[in-house]
Amino acid sequence: MLFRGMREELAEARARDLALEERLKARNAILIATAAIAPLTAAMWILVLLLWKHVADPPGLMTDAALAYPVAALATALAALPLHRRGRYFLATALVLLPFLAVAAFLVGAVAWAFGWRLA
Repeated sequence: MLFRGMREELAEARARDLALEERLKARNAILIATAAIAPLTAAMWILVLLLWKHVADPPGLMTDAALAYPVAALATALAALPLHRRGRYFLATALVLLPFLAVAAFLVGAVAWAFGWRLA
């Protein structure tokens, strides 16, 4: 329901004004990235805690990414809001999406650990 409303709103904005469309895209990116903080953090921490319980040496990249993601996500979301208010929509969008690199690092760490690869 939320995404359908966002899609319809973007279609209306595209027909009216390109600047309004850019503003709405940046707002939607900030909303979605902020809404993803809690579930992604919980999922990463649960996996890391399960590994700590059952594996003697848990993968460091996964642990580091799980600890860094919520802090980075909250910091970039807070930093993106004033940028959005000042009309720097692309920069706000790019900034709020940066913490997802920690999620990618978490997944890379999981795959490397599963296959026994050593990341330097």
